[in-house]
Amino acid sequence: MMMGNLERREPSLLAASRTSNYDMVKRILESRSGMTKRRPLKRRNTGLTIRSTEINNLGGTVNINYQDKYGNTSLYWSCRMGNVDITRTLLAEPDIDPNLSTESRPTPLGISCQEEGHIDCVKLLLQHPAIDPNIGGMNGAVPLITASRYGQDQVFKLLLTHPKTDPNAGGLRGASPLISTCRSENLQCTRFLLDHPLTDIDYQDNQAKTALMWASQLGYRDIVKLLLQRGADWELRNVWDQTALSLAEWNKHSDTVHLIQRFMIIDKWKAAVPRKETSKPR
Repeated sequence: MMMGNLERREPSLLAASRTSNYDMVKRILESRSGMTKRRPLKRRNTGLTIRSTEINNLGGTVNINYQDKYGNTSLYWSCRMGNVDITRTLLAEPDIDPNLSTESRPTPLGISCQEEGHIDCVKLLLQHPAIDPNIGGMNGAVPLITASRYGQDQVFKLLLTHPKTDPNAGGLRGASPLISTCRSENLQCTRFLLDHPLTDIDYQDNQAKTALMWASQLGYRDIVKLLLQRGADWELRNVWDQTALSLAEWNKHSDTVHLIQRFMIIDKWKAAVPRKETSKPR
């Protein structure tokens, strides 16, 4: 009867994480090993109360990866609230899954990349051996794309340092992180990506559009200049046979058109000039 009542209400561990009740999180997790003392627990101003008998009955059966009907887990809530202590405590549990998500909810890492000032939670998650930084959540957006979209440049840079991070992991409609940073005109994150040795500067999305095409279409001149300086291919065409130049022309971005044309002239001149052969030492 007591367990039935617990099943009909929000699981205590998830509720404690959602309300940033660190003491209760510790007590509930200790109950899994039979370490909890018999005394009632209460979180002020939340109405959240769990009796010691309920904790002991839950001992050994607390599902740390429980997802509510929205797909939220305790770890998701601790990361969303930016509670470093709870996040660290949950990640120390041997059966924690740091990658749980749904189509409507990001992973704990993904939500940490959205929120301002939650870089410490990001650091803790990236230290976990089971973390996968390439799992997408809402709309398939991977953490890199989420961080750039929300202007979290330092989080973005931190993600790129992780050995498992794929700088070309696709998101919605096949957009790569580079395409996403260029579409949002995030010059700093674009630089971070172009400095990564595995970034494909000419990655094409589901429409065969590159980062250069998107930036040209939107008239983001500084982004276009950076991409061209780093060797982006201006000759590539999308599924509608459009190039970066034709997209800039169609959208009447004259400054961008002139910029691309200058790089085209320089590239053609370089290709026409014969290379000098270096004489081999005798």
